[in-house]
Amino acid sequence: MSADEDYLWAVRRAGGGLGGLGVPADPNFPGLLVNPTPGLPAAIGALASNVQRAVDRSATILNAIDQAAGATAAWTGPAADGMRARLILLRPKFVGMDAAFTSTRAVLQAWADQLSHLQQRAAGLEAEARAARARIGWAWRNRFLR
Repeated sequence: MSADEDYLWAVRRAGGGLGGLGVPADPNFPGLLVNPTPGLPAAIGALASNVQRAVDRSATILNAIDQAAGATAAWTGPAADGMRARLILLRPKFVGMDAAFTSTRAVLQAWADQLSHLQQRAAGLEAEARAARARIGWAWRNRFLR
C-alpha cells in the first residue's frame, strides 16, 4: 500500500473526508477529499428563470387589478364599488408577492453565477491538493526523510 493509500485509508477510517466529522470522502476530489462547491449552476439558473416567469405573471396580475380597480364606466353600482374596494385591498398582497419573487430570482441568479466561479476555483485547488498529496507520498517513500 502506498503512502497516499495509507493516508486515504486513515481518513476514511476516521469517518470521512473532513477529519472524522462524518463527511464522506468524495471520489471525484481525491486531493481535497470533499467537494467544496456542490451544486449545479445550470439547474439553479433554470430555477431562477422559472421564478422570473412568476415575476412576469405577477406583473400581469397587478396590471389586471389596476385596470379592474380603475374601470368605472363599464360597471357601476354597489357591487362594482365593493369589488373595486376588494381589489384595492388585494393589490398590496400581490405587490409583496412580486417583490418576493423578484428578490428570489436575483438571489438565485447571483448564487448560480457565484457557484460557477467557485467551482472553477475548486478545480484549481483540487489540482494543487493532488500535487501536494504527491509530494507527501514522495516524502513518505524517501528513506532519507524518515
